[in-house]
Amino acid sequence: MVVQWSPQAQVLTHQVVSCFVTHCGWKSTMEALSSGVPPGDAEHRVIGREEVVEYLREATSGVKAAEMKKNAMKWKEAAAVAVTEGGTSDCNIQEFLDEVRLIARKSS
Repeated sequence: MVVQWSPQAQVLTHQVVSCFVTHCGWKSTMEALSSGVPPGDAEHRVIGREEVVEYLREATSGVKAAEMKKNAMKWKEAAAVAVTEGGTSDCNIQEFLDEVRLIARKSS
């Protein structure tokens, strides 16, 4: 199905999604990883129809697909841990906020 727009984050978390074809921008990559959906590798070239079909088959069935899904789920779990209280993302945002508050106090 081809649509002009869809709620990407909701689509990625749907149980039937087995892979995500993307231009590998930061937001798309992060949404795919945090949803446990394998995104493709970034390449700076046009990929032909035959190659897309080959990669989609590889990503959706067989041993390699299972390996890709297992790896994607590992990244999903790591992303979930990072944003929990005390996780790396949580700590980093707290450090940033503390620094901004310190700078604001010094300048007032």
